[in-house]
Amino acid sequence: MIKLLFFLSLFGILLIPNEKTITGTVTDEIDGYPLPGVQVIVKGTSIGTITDIDGKYVLNNVPDDAKTLVFSFVGMKTQEVKIKNNTVIDVTLKADDISIDDVVVTGLGSNRATNKLAYADSPVEYAEYDYDAYEVDRSVKKDYSYTEGDKGGDDGVGYDAQIRSGQLTAGEVNDFGKWEMWQDIAKDQLSQYQAMWDFYPENRYCVLLTDEENKPIINATVYLMSGKENIWTAKTDNTGKAELWANMFDSTELKNISIQVDYKGKFSSIQKPTSFHDGINRFTIDAKCDIPNAVDIAFVFDATSSMTDEMSYLQAEVLDVINRIDETHKDLTVNLGSVFYRDHGDDYVTIFEDFSPKIASAVDYIKEQRAWGGGDFPEAVDVALDVAVNQLSWSDDARARIIFLVLDAPPHNNLEEIERIQNAVKVAAEKGIRIIPITCSGVDKSTEYLMRSMALATNGTYVFLTDDSGIGGSHIKPTTDKWDVEFLNDLIVRLINQYVVTPSCENEIIVEPQDLIEDTVLVNYPDIDTNLIDIVDSNVVVKDTMVTDTNTVNIQPEIQKLKIYPNPTSGNLTIEISGEISEFYVCDFSGKILERHETDNQSEIKLYIGMFPQGIYFVRYFVGSVLQSGKVVLMY
Repeated sequence: MIKLLFFLSLFGILLIPNEKTITGTVTDEIDGYPLPGVQVIVKGTSIGTITDIDGKYVLNNVPDDAKTLVFSFVGMKTQEVKIKNNTVIDVTLKADDISIDDVVVTGLGSNRATNKLAYADSPVEYAEYDYDAYEVDRSVKKDYSYTEGDKGGDDGVGYDAQIRSGQLTAGEVNDFGKWEMWQDIAKDQLSQYQAMWDFYPENRYCVLLTDEENKPIINATVYLMSGKENIWTAKTDNTGKAELWANMFDSTELKNISIQVDYKGKFSSIQKPTSFHDGINRFTIDAKCDIPNAVDIAFVFDATSSMTDEMSYLQAEVLDVINRIDETHKDLTVNLGSVFYRDHGDDYVTIFEDFSPKIASAVDYIKEQRAWGGGDFPEAVDVALDVAVNQLSWSDDARARIIFLVLDAPPHNNLEEIERIQNAVKVAAEKGIRIIPITCSGVDKSTEYLMRSMALATNGTYVFLTDDSGIGGSHIKPTTDKWDVEFLNDLIVRLINQYVVTPSCENEIIVEPQDLIEDTVLVNYPDIDTNLIDIVDSNVVVKDTMVTDTNTVNIQPEIQKLKIYPNPTSGNLTIEISGEISEFYVCDFSGKILERHETDNQSEIKLYIGMFPQGIYFVRYFVGSVLQSGKVVLMY
């Protein structure tokens, strides 16, 4: 008997799948610098992580039978690498040049979008994506799925056992990254909806707050004042930036505009701030670096009958996101909450579960909800937002606070509902809560305008489902020039990562093997056939000995339009221009435009970016119809 038990125990052990740990470093192919914030996923599972400030990652509990790792990063081409028997996998990523040749604009008979990143030369009504060029990889399935026991419910709306995450497709329009285009669209194609909702996100003031070591100051309270009246309040985000708005809900003339900052009782002010058109308002505060560890994420769902076609798929995607974020950010306290809403006269208007770090509880609550009720087109969006913003227990000290608002219909369009929406949006901005709408089938243009306005007002972004998945009803295309199609769960994870990644207080950006000083760069770059960054007259420091190397990157003549150096930089940049480039942009890690520069036919421009926190920035410009992105590392 003892032998039998021993044999059975041994047999049981043998059945347990072996696991291993995989480590590595992710770098940029062009310059060899480490890439922080890269998402690393074991394909076909929810096992994943992101690289740290030195580009390093650690994946634990990787099954022995896992075959592929997937590396993805904004601005870079996604790369899949076979695991085989390796436990150390280093990867270099290539830049992902963005072409708008595939975009067809139907407005005013134009067959091509403008070549400007942030401004539309002619009205843009709808943009058509070249769907034939996009191939949905149906093999990408995550490990969450509903079981047969999940089928059915009191309302008769059940789940299919085959519903899994990694099926819904979506796009993003970040209007902060196309600011002048948004202003053009809002005053033209979407202008009829401004008065309908009384939202006017136009008069923008951007604030950047850093400490004396140029580390971002997070959670400072920033006020936009007109005389002694507080017009708008916001909190600085993980990059140290806050967005302030004058005349968001009306056209009242404002006088004596000023900005005031309060960080832990330390006050600063600018009496004559510049609007975003003229630049960013910079504050430096004598304060110790303090990076909060809490992250609050709330999912707000429209649970009316019109969501039946996509509800169960959305739940699967969200549950996968929750699992991946929980696995990826073990160093953070991730608090999850959810609100479900229907409409007045239904069995409930809103139900919710408050924030909790208990992931299993949040998963169970979301999983048990069903779509039912409603009846007319508008729903109780205003009540749901009011509950989410004012009744959930948002952290006073958090690195990020996010509401994902999932819906397929607008709020009711009357004075009470509009005022409730406006108040919820204003309080969200005051608390530092980003509102990220995710619009589903059935959304119309008026709803799109409202959702994009709410996203801008709260430093968020606009997400929309697309028809590529073949799931649900028809989805409208956004009014913009172009967009990329992604899996919805990957897109949400990417956004969360962008909103939580920040330099640590202890670590600097380290470039091995040399220590860099001002006006020095690394050389010996591999040859490339697309332009990103060209290095000329480079100085390399090796053990306190200055060595000059004049090697340059080999760039094809027809592509070579911009040279940017030194890189890394402590702030000073030289940009050499050849060819017809009328303007370029400096963007942050998330793609938000920080500066726009016109070349004025100059062949060389001196630029200073040392006012920004250390990290990775992009210089973007068009060569013909292709948007080029040059990565610049800012370090001190």
